[in-house]
Amino acid sequence: MAQISNANLQSVLDKMARWAAETNGDPLASNLSVYALTSPNAGFAVANTDVLAALQTLITGLTDPYQKADLLPPVVALNSGPPALGSLGHAFWAAVRAALDVHALRYNNLAAADRSGLDALLRVLNASAPTLRAHGKFAQYFGNLSPGNVFTPLCFTLATVTVTGATSANFVHVTALDTELYAAGQIKVLNTKTEGLTSTVLTFPNAVKSGAAHSITATITTTTNQYLTAFDDVELLFTDCPVTGATITGGVSGDTFSIVIVPDRTVNGA
Repeated sequence: MAQISNANLQSVLDKMARWAAETNGDPLASNLSVYALTSPNAGFAVANTDVLAALQTLITGLTDPYQKADLLPPVVALNSGPPALGSLGHAFWAAVRAALDVHALRYNNLAAADRSGLDALLRVLNASAPTLRAHGKFAQYFGNLSPGNVFTPLCFTLATVTVTGATSANFVHVTALDTELYAAGQIKVLNTKTEGLTSTVLTFPNAVKSGAAHSITATITTTTNQYLTAFDDVELLFTDCPVTGATITGGVSGDTFSIVIVPDRTVNGA
């Protein structure tokens, strides 16, 4: 008897997030770029076709009989009578969500007062590093997760840069990541307009990583609009990027960039 593997749990969470987003026609980050968006066709029929059979196949394929005993019955019921009308509070999905809690409760060692099923399990996994967080759409529609267990579903803009010269730019701080909704994430530079840069270097000495100021640098060599460039620190621990002391070299006047937190992963192909 064992807890479902992290990989399989992630697959279940991502399939549920995809179903919720597609049912409502919510935009999702593209598999080709976590910035580019796809707009799924709204409706139960599309979401059911994309997700339900694959979810049942995943659970049926588990080799541990106790994992199947916890998770298979509500999934089979869901696939046998897929929702055609109603809200995301549909009893079938509520049963799957409850089964995740029941299964998670069996395998964590937290004190009784802090045992809250799936959320507690994810807190254990994420205690020392962001091992497995749920997609923001899962949290939005299936709920009851701590912010530290949820990643932003779309790119979140922290600051903008408008280049005025080789070593000058207008740096504007937009806002910090809302940590009452989402966990910290990886920070990147997004091209929003390029005029022919060759090698532009941006440095932010006061980016907020794990609650403390941390210097980060990105070297941007690709001119493609909407291209994402990683900073020299790729850990999923950033929440803000104040622009005090920010510098630029190799700038091309007219270029613009956004400094963003990116989703941990995409789910539109889950």
